[in-house]
Amino acid sequence: MDELRVRDVDSSIVEHTVFFDEYIPVDVRSYAQPLGAGAVRLGDYSRTLLELTVECNSNRLRGATLTSVLELSPWPVVQIRSVQRGTPVLGTAFSERRVVSLTREFNVAVTESSILVYWAELEQCDACDCGRVQYSVAEGFLAGIRCTGLTQAELRLFRIAAEVNDAAATNKEI
Repeated sequence: MDELRVRDVDSSIVEHTVFFDEYIPVDVRSYAQPLGAGAVRLGDYSRTLLELTVECNSNRLRGATLTSVLELSPWPVVQIRSVQRGTPVLGTAFSERRVVSLTREFNVAVTESSILVYWAELEQCDACDCGRVQYSVAEGFLAGIRCTGLTQAELRLFRIAAEVNDAAATNKEI
């Protein structure tokens, strides 16, 4: 999983926007125009999928799209040691449109105002703060993404999309 090694934090990108709709559970972006970016994909690609958007050449993490969720998990133990303002810069070089697929499951947990997508232990981690989005870094690797300060309307859209995706992945009626 060297593709998720964090080599630096870029403090020039400090705000990421969070989007919700009925079909995509959550979409996080720090850009408005197309980037021609690379991506790191996590999940099993049929029932679960998370795509991390990585800017070519600079390797800055520019967003994440949670496309498919199978089920929600309990909130994990999270202990943040330090917080740095900015976006993670990955250690792997991403040329234009490079896609790295990592068959690795992830968990999704929800509170009354936050969504956390994580794929590693967060008991001892650092955070990269981008406004309503926080990237978790554990032992030098990107370990999760947390969206905070969410409204009830945003959480309702998230739950609708997550339920639609769960039903599609397991072939059950909603």
